Order: sequence, then structure tokens, then C-alpha cells
Amino acid sequence: MVKELLNGKIRVGIVEIKFEQLDDISDASLGKKAELKEEDTFMWKSSDKCLRIECKRHIFFHPASKFDLYVTYCVEHFLKEEGSLKKIEPNIIKQEILSDYQFFLQENQGFGARASLLIAEIIANMGGAPLIIPPVLDKSDLEDSLIEKT
Repeated sequence: MVKELLNGKIRVGIVEIKFEQLDDISDASLGKKAELKEEDTFMWKSSDKCLRIECKRHIFFHPASKFDLYVTYCVEHFLKEEGSLKKIEPNIIKQEILSDYQFFLQENQGFGARASLLIAEIIANMGGAPLIIPPVLDKSDLEDSLIEKT
């Protein structure tokens, strides 16, 4: 239903890169081994011109240590007719995204790989060794976190 409303034009791009240096680390975490964590979250929003899906990768340590890094990409699928998504219930849009997430997230555009490359470059630019994160998306993360952005 949603795919039939799309005109085939797609735009993929960076929305935001956010790096937070953590200066105030708790005494409880000092001296403990920090484990690197990765978390992907997904949001979607319909507008008059497109269906926009944002993919955010968050890299952090547990317990908190050094930094938090967020890389957010978006995929915009443009509509044949402006406002046509308003006729579809949000839960239907969400289910269609989940049922064909490779198409809607444009996995062939490589969000996972692009986010991983940016993360490696950012960490390397800080004087460290590149931090290599697996360039894959976890469908269970998508199912657990996909929400409508208001």
C-alpha cells in the first residue's frame, strides 16, 4: 500500500553527528573495564512530500567512560502525490516498513557501513585507533525501536 504511493526518488543523507565528551565520570566506574556498546534506533515520519526514516547508531561504553557518539542517517522516499500518506493509519505504515525494511531503509545504500566508517574516522581523528563496529543492522533493533517521530 505505501510502496504504491512512492515515486521511486530516494534521498539518503546524514542528519546529525553528535559527539559528547564525558568529563565527569563516576568514581564507581574508575578502574573498571568498560565494555563497548552499540545501539541502533529508528524513527519514521510522514510529511506532505515524503516518508522519512531516521536511523541512529549510538556508540558508548558501560560503565560510562570517555564519550558517547551518535550518527544519524535518514532515508527519504518521495511521494507521487503530496499528502497521500495522510490517508494511511500510522500502524499500517509501521507494519509495511517492518515487513520490507531492506527497501525502506535502503540497505543497498549501506547505513550500517556508512555509520561504522564515520565512527571509525571520528575516533581515529581523536588520535586513537579506528573503532570498527560491525556494519550491519539488527532487524530485532528495528522491530523494538521503530517509532513515529512527531
